Amino acid sequence: MSAMMTVAGLVASLLISPQAATGSPPDKVIIEVVVMNGTACPPGSAAVVVAPDNTSFTVTYRRAAESADVRRNCQISLRIHSPGFTYAIAEADHRGDLVLDNGVRAVLSANYYFQGMTSQTPVTQSFTGPFADAWELLDKPDIAHLVYLPCGEERNLSSTVDLRLSPGTPDPRKNFVTLDSTVFRFAWKSCLSRISR
Repeated sequence: MSAMMTVAGLVASLLISPQAATGSPPDKVIIEVVVMNGTACPPGSAAVVVAPDNTSFTVTYRRAAESADVRRNCQISLRIHSPGFTYAIAEADHRGDLVLDNGVRAVLSANYYFQGMTSQTPVTQSFTGPFADAWELLDKPDIAHLVYLPCGEERNLSSTVDLRLSPGTPDPRKNFVTLDSTVFRFAWKSCLSRISR
C-alpha cells in the first residue's frame, strides 16, 4: 500500500514540476496590463512589447514622469500567458533621464514579485547633483536566487519603481527625473503536462 502511495506521489510531482527548458516557448507569449497606477505612470500611459524570440519584454512609459515632486512612483501589474512554460525574471533594466542641480539628491529604487508571494529585495541607486544624464537601474539576481512562478498557478507579475528627490522643494526648472522604459528578461522552464511514454 505504501509503495503504491509513493508511486502515486512521484507521478503527481512529475506532472507539475518545472523542468529546465532548452529555450523560450515556441508560441507567442501574451502579456496583459492588469493594473497601472502612480504619478510616474498614469493609467493607460505604458505599452508592452514582447521580443520576437520571447526572451524578454519591454515596458515603455509614453508619458514619462518629469517633475521635481518629492516622490514619483509607478506600480504595474502584468498577466503573462505562456502555456506549458513557467518563468522567472532573470533581469530587470530600468532607464530614464535625470537632471539635478547642485546639492539635490535623487534616490531610485525598484523591485518586482509575483502576486501573493514574497517581494524581491529592492535594488537602489542614488545620484547627487550637479548631474544631467541618463540613468540606469539594473536588477540581476544570481541564478540560484531566481524565483519561478509555480507551474499551474496564475499570479500577476508586479513591478514597482520609486523615484525620490531631496530636499523636498527642489527648483522644478533645474531638477527632474523621467522613467522611460523597463526591459524584463525571462528565464524559462517547461511544465510537464504528461509523462512521456
